Amino acid sequence: MKLDQMAQEAAATQDAINILLDVKQKNTARQNAEFGRQQASTTMVFTIVTIGLVSSSSSYRYA
Repeated sequence: MKLDQMAQEAAATQDAINILLDVKQKNTARQNAEFGRQQASTTMVFTIVTIGLVSSSSSYRYA
């Protein structure tokens, strides 16, 4: 009887650990996706500013 109860508690504990790990993995994936979006946005702004500066620099050269 006690052995069955211990086995059930061990199984419940294992299930709880698996759920916790799944939640942590999903949270990490969400954070990585958000960081990727921030990097993409930063790269886009850098590219636009660089193109703008190069364009304005070129127009002064030929004036």
